[in-house]
Amino acid sequence: MKKLNLFLSVFMVLFIASCASKEPSVLEKKITQYISFQGTDKRIVKDFNYKNNVNDLVEFELVLQSEKELELEYKISWLDEDGFRLSSLNDEKFIAIKLKANQEFILQRVAANKEATNFKITIVKK
Repeated sequence: MKKLNLFLSVFMVLFIASCASKEPSVLEKKITQYISFQGTDKRIVKDFNYKNNVNDLVEFELVLQSEKELELEYKISWLDEDGFRLSSLNDEKFIAIKLKANQEFILQRVAANKEATNFKITIVKK
């Protein structure tokens, strides 16, 4: 009887562990919140960080990498504290980039002014 109880206990623990949903990583949560993808996959993001710098301007660093060569375009929308887009001549249009196979592409940007408290990055496959 003890062997049966032990077997059932082990089985239940393994069953519950296998059914438990996997919590997204910190990187996956940041990607979901700040980056949207069209025609490509979020797996190209190798690393992503953001902060307010010493001048209290929002800045981010996005590291992309692909196993194969990819032609992409990206656009950055800087947002104020209410979520409204701030106009910026350089960042509101799509910019073409090429990812070379297995090489990192680092994208770094700093907001133009302190009104920008948030941002959204859009990445599109050409």
